[in-house]
Amino acid sequence: MESEESAQRRVKGRSLVAFAKMRNIEIEKDYAEISANERHFVRFFEADNMNRSQYDNVPLYDKDAVRLLPCSGVSDFVHASKVITSAGEGGYYIIAQTPLVNPSKPRIDTQYNWLRMLWEFNVYVAVCLVNLGHESECDYYFNRSRGETYKVSNFEITTLDVGTDVNWCWTYYRLKISRKEGKKRYERVIQLVVCRNWTDDPRFSPMSYKDLSDLLNFVWSLENDSASQRRAQHGSVGERSVLHPTLVHSRAGMNRAGTYVAASIFGRRMSGKHTRTLSLNRVVKVCKSLRSARYDILNRRSQFLLLLETILELAVRSGVVNEKDVGRARDVLRRVRDEIGKTRAKGGPSRSRG
Repeated sequence: MESEESAQRRVKGRSLVAFAKMRNIEIEKDYAEISANERHFVRFFEADNMNRSQYDNVPLYDKDAVRLLPCSGVSDFVHASKVITSAGEGGYYIIAQTPLVNPSKPRIDTQYNWLRMLWEFNVYVAVCLVNLGHESECDYYFNRSRGETYKVSNFEITTLDVGTDVNWCWTYYRLKISRKEGKKRYERVIQLVVCRNWTDDPRFSPMSYKDLSDLLNFVWSLENDSASQRRAQHGSVGERSVLHPTLVHSRAGMNRAGTYVAASIFGRRMSGKHTRTLSLNRVVKVCKSLRSARYDILNRRSQFLLLLETILELAVRSGVVNEKDVGRARDVLRRVRDEIGKTRAKGGPSRSRG
């Protein structure tokens, strides 16, 4: 009987002589290609960083992690990841866990680092996908009443305006954040949208793809208005020289935040001039890129179904496809969602982290 050849023998070896002759720039390029797919959690396990996170078992990749500027006596750690899309056509995002506000020990309050992140990364639009004020989700890191001010160290957050959409799906807050540095005080306006009816809890109705599509369109309008105001103030060249990410946070920064960002990336690309097609491969590619940036993101079938339903809805609204063209696909997704609901009702597996 013919013996099988070892797979190791089919691996083409590299010449040590050729490697030794490589220039430094070639070696650095070679190393960069090797390390590009590596994922490490070194900083997450350093010092008390685990206690600055919502969960011990949701680590933060070193690569693409948000790192704050050095500050004497204060940690530079925040559980957040940067997502920069190709050519910026899908937007620029920071996906984060909710800040720990007055946590029980051994957890460490992270409000100050949260505000530092907003300030240092030039955030003008933020999306909150948790039930703010609920102890199990996230406490408030600003004051809900118009005209009131919330203080954290040298930061002050004043609520300028409050509004609610007609369907009571989300609440809009216009916040003025100011930072005192020496005798000077600097100010900036941030627009925050809090979505109140998105939950992973099987006892409640799931987020509607139509509500999520409405939310996305509303946030896009805020992003566009904010960019227009900055262009008017700094000019188009100055505006392009600084990235202004949209901050998206849920409790763990995994399912709700991941679903929102994936839908936003795909929706923005469909509304552009270059990518006006529907493709499951494109959806999977976006999800893979998010999973390479943030640990275990988009790990629930129910959220992936919501993502697909939302993409179909956005495609119809933007004119990429007709309503009749997606009817069958929606029926299939609806049946799969019903099956998931039955499994949950029977006490099937379900993760609560979002």
